Amino acid sequence: SLSSVVNARTIKVFSSAPLSLHNSVLYFFGIIFNANTYVLGKAGVVPINSDASFLEGYDNIYAILVILLNSMIGIIITALYKYGDAVTKCFAQVLSSIILVIISFMFFISLFLLTRKRCQTLNKAQSTPF
Repeated sequence: SLSSVVNARTIKVFSSAPLSLHNSVLYFFGIIFNANTYVLGKAGVVPINSDASFLEGYDNIYAILVILLNSMIGIIITALYKYGDAVTKCFAQVLSSIILVIISFMFFISLFLLTRKRCQTLNKAQSTPF
């Protein structure tokens, strides 16, 4: 919450700057903090649970989609800070969480029903005598 308020205040103070500049600054600091965490983890200062290389796992289409969607979320949040405030962002996060729960429920219940139907079909096929 504190970082949301600080980011919103920073964007409001420098509101004459273009939105792309705000995004560049925010992403720059994200790169700095994440690179420091990675380097400190490899040096053994910060405990990490993996011996993976820096770009390991990014050859998967789902990983690339997560990166692209999170980038779009960052751009949207910056616009929200510029034209709204941190409280608006909090309400938007709550609403998006509710929507994601509903979508996840619909997706996973349909997946569950399809899997259950397939299992029932396989059980019937196995129980039929030859």
